[in-house]
Amino acid sequence: LRIGAVALFVIMLLLLYARYVLITDIDHDEVEHLHVGFRMLEGLIPYRDFYQNHLPAYWIASMHFVEGFPFSVNAVLAGRVLSVASLAGCWALGLLLLQQFPGGKSWLARLIYTWVVILLAQFMDFHIARPDPVMALFVTAGICLVPRRGGIGNPRALLLGLSFGLSAAVSIKMLPFLMVVPAVIALHGWRERSWRPLTGWFFFGFGFFLGVMPVILWLIHHGTWEHFVADVWEINRAVGKHWAASFSFLHIPVYMMGFLGMLASVSRYRLPWNSDQNGPAILAFAMLAGLILAAITRHPLAYNYQSLVVPLAVGFTVLVLTAWF
Repeated sequence: LRIGAVALFVIMLLLLYARYVLITDIDHDEVEHLHVGFRMLEGLIPYRDFYQNHLPAYWIASMHFVEGFPFSVNAVLAGRVLSVASLAGCWALGLLLLQQFPGGKSWLARLIYTWVVILLAQFMDFHIARPDPVMALFVTAGICLVPRRGGIGNPRALLLGLSFGLSAAVSIKMLPFLMVVPAVIALHGWRERSWRPLTGWFFFGFGFFLGVMPVILWLIHHGTWEHFVADVWEINRAVGKHWAASFSFLHIPVYMMGFLGMLASVSRYRLPWNSDQNGPAILAFAMLAGLILAAITRHPLAYNYQSLVVPLAVGFTVLVLTAWF
């Protein structure tokens, strides 16, 4: 990144730290996750000794926050620093995706993109000390580290699979986004009229397995697999919702503009037949994953869509650039 981009990065961090970390009321989810960390420090195991409906990876961090700042609100602030740092990582990774579009390296594009990221972060409560921001960081890495052109080599597919596996170890809300990289690999095979690129599926799957395996081994080691399935899967699936809640994404600021930007980029490159540009395909598949998430999620809260922060911001910026140029 150039010096100017680094300056934007630092300014955004300072603004978000002042706005979100220091002066925002504490959320009940923050207390919940710190309490889980506290109980684990006492030797209790989630699912087996008490109910929980989240995955255990984030509680490794919350244990350290509680241990480092016992009985202090600073434990919450430490968790918020991790969330804001995750947002900053998403922003920086998104610059790589933005550069895949005409004008994406310009200062106008970076300023618009940065503004939209901050707007979406505020709406989606990205500052709250909970697992979703960390999950979104790994999802964003898996989306934005796809090469600009051509296929995804096997080593890159392994790395991307590992990123999504680490994301799945933090939250199952990332599962629809798991389709993005395999879909891009399939698209490349279609363009080449060859089955050879599809070997990337195996490496992607193996990387995903490596990323999520430590959590599986932890559950098996503590004899909590059945309790985990009951708490995280079965109870969540049993929660009903009104059909209209699946359209909650329409309340997200700039969602429609970001979606139109994605359509404009796809139309411009006439995907999937006449272009080896991956950026428009990534945007399209990420937006589709967001729609799937909206359809299957059990409640309509905005933080469910934190993994869409970068795709929406890039889509909105692409729309403005298309109209401007």
